Amino acid sequence: MNRQCTKCHTPLPTNHTTNLCTTCTTQLRDNLRSLAHDLPALRLIAAKQARITTGQTRKPNRDVAPIPISIAAWELLQDIETYARHTATAAGITTRHTTAETLLATAAQHTTTLAKRPDAAYIAAIASTATRYTAHHLNPPEPRTLIGHCPTCNTQLWCDTTDLASNWTVCPTCHTTLRIHDIQQTRILRLAASDAHGTATELAKLLRTCGITINANTIRQWKRRGKITPIALADGKPVYRLWDVWATLGQ
Repeated sequence: MNRQCTKCHTPLPTNHTTNLCTTCTTQLRDNLRSLAHDLPALRLIAAKQARITTGQTRKPNRDVAPIPISIAAWELLQDIETYARHTATAAGITTRHTTAETLLATAAQHTTTLAKRPDAAYIAAIASTATRYTAHHLNPPEPRTLIGHCPTCNTQLWCDTTDLASNWTVCPTCHTTLRIHDIQQTRILRLAASDAHGTATELAKLLRTCGITINANTIRQWKRRGKITPIALADGKPVYRLWDVWATLGQ
């Protein structure tokens, strides 16, 4: 029985020693190099943060979690950094004290090793997806909002204003019909796990990037009504926990 490339299913020559065809191996190498090259730019997008501090005075007592301006870029960055470590380990590369950019660039030099692995198709597919998503952030298309990922196939879900108004969307990959609120909540949970905080204005802006419309004044009214309690002050402004705002919004 003739062997096939485990990614594109092209028949492999009899003397072929890896699980990927030459084209898929080359594409994997190019994608890893592309990620290594583009990651610093993606990091700049994700690293632009609204930093806030606790305490009653201008002198900070401690930093609380920063809020990334681009949540989508931050999420993608986390995923790519995890992928870089796992892929480097799979290629036999030491990952300690090494940046994700360096790991990806080094892994690109070991694509033959990666192509011999039984999970080579998976490694190549993730590299391809990550490269496409990164390009999307560096060269965004028409205005749409990333609300999260499909729980079935993990495809990024981008919605326009019509989708958001209807509260339903369809995954473009697996065609599952999904309730937007459920996807947004999963995304907020991930960010809340990093203990994100912010002022009313900062959190309102953050939630808008997730496709959730809320006015900063509404958050301030919740405070006056006792629905939500600040956890600190930043330059005299109340600081709220992201999850508290989301939970109150759902009441």
